[in-house]
Amino acid sequence: MKVYRVDINFLSSTRDVLLSYTLFGGIAWAYRLLYGESELLKFIKDYSKNPSFLITSIFPKDGENLYLPKPYLKSDRTKTLSDYKKIKKISFIPINTFIKVLEGQIKVEQDFANENLESSVSFPKKTLEPKTKIDRITSSTEGDGELFFQESFYYSEGYFYVAFFNEDQKDKIFSSIKLLQDIGLGGD
Repeated sequence: MKVYRVDINFLSSTRDVLLSYTLFGGIAWAYRLLYGESELLKFIKDYSKNPSFLITSIFPKDGENLYLPKPYLKSDRTKTLSDYKKIKKISFIPINTFIKVLEGQIKVEQDFANENLESSVSFPKKTLEPKTKIDRITSSTEGDGELFFQESFYYSEGYFYVAFFNEDQKDKIFSSIKLLQDIGLGGD
């Protein structure tokens, strides 16, 4: 198995939290645009029997600092309440801290307090954006047109992993990912 890291920078907000299935759907749509519907159907049929690759969700990155979701660990409530609340606010941890969990150096949730983690890695940032409903008949905001607010998610830098079990589809998948740069991902 060969694993690749794909770094991404977003230029605008999205309506959706970008999980792996949203990313897979975007790749499939780009695949269809590049190679046609019949090739996409063949790809999906083959993939459902024997997946040629797997993708992760999108994770935050800050320059060269990579973050992964904080794993769920057993809670030992012997620490102070302020430490407990601070730890609960943390969603993502640096990759080197994640490795410490895998190696067994961090065994309970409160061990994160010794890592000087900050809850500042907020990914994605959630906002409410004002939108205007446009009456499609009159092409104006009068009548049925009105102001409303829509939840949007802002991603800055991010990355995800693609793991190929066989590399037969690698070029087509990476071409599809490159097309996603132009067509966008996640609505709006």
